Amino acid sequence: MDRLIRFFSGGIVKKNGEFARMRQQISRFHRPPSFDDLVVQVNELFKVEREQWDICLRGRFDAGEKIAHYVLIPIATEDDWMFYTDVVKGSQVNVVEIVVDFCTRGIGGHEVIQDDDPMEHITQEHLTPHDALSEDDEEEDQDDEDVGVTYSLI
Repeated sequence: MDRLIRFFSGGIVKKNGEFARMRQQISRFHRPPSFDDLVVQVNELFKVEREQWDICLRGRFDAGEKIAHYVLIPIATEDDWMFYTDVVKGSQVNVVEIVVDFCTRGIGGHEVIQDDDPMEHITQEHLTPHDALSEDDEEEDQDDEDVGVTYSLI
């Protein structure tokens, strides 16, 4: 747990905390990362080309015992990061999972952008806007309220 982080982007975080169509990237660290180490890694993996957009981070952990119960919390400071890693250490599945979102208020505001307008540096195959989903995908997600849409930045 201390040196491995799973980053998720490019899909939907459902109301129940489950992921739909998310891409995963795994990063290894030589020592347990600080919040600054996390931000450096995120900035290396994900680039923002629109000035008004920032990257927001949310940590996910499983608070359930026998049945998964996912909780997402914003991570905007060193204190948030320390709290999140302490919670993960005591959880059923102690793996650090970070959701990378675009937002308009900076790393602490967490106002997730739900813009269907594709970005110039991402090919259309990397994006799955909600209106481009197949009917099967729409039926699958119909009962789940979307909490945020993230776009892959790779």
